[in-house]
Amino acid sequence: MNGTPSAGVWVDASDNTAFTFCQTDDGLHLTGAECRNDGEQYAVIRSGWRDGCFSWVVSIPSTGYLVTYRVAKQQNDALQIDWDNQFESGTCLLLREP
Repeated sequence: MNGTPSAGVWVDASDNTAFTFCQTDDGLHLTGAECRNDGEQYAVIRSGWRDGCFSWVVSIPSTGYLVTYRVAKQQNDALQIDWDNQFESGTCLLLREP
């Protein structure tokens, strides 16, 4: 296992996207995603464990992109993320808000 975000808000410092995770009886779930620069709300398609890795998929309405995020590594309050969509892929760092 590469790591799991804890409940709370995690922010991608490179593009100011905030991801909100909540713990429920059936596990951790992404409950919201928002670009804080313009307020665009992303639709959460799914979140959870897949192929031994915690991941989630969001739909970005303004572009029509489906973006998959996978936790590659966790270190304290930082998550190294691998992401991809229909056209490109990359990495980002999510920081947990206090």
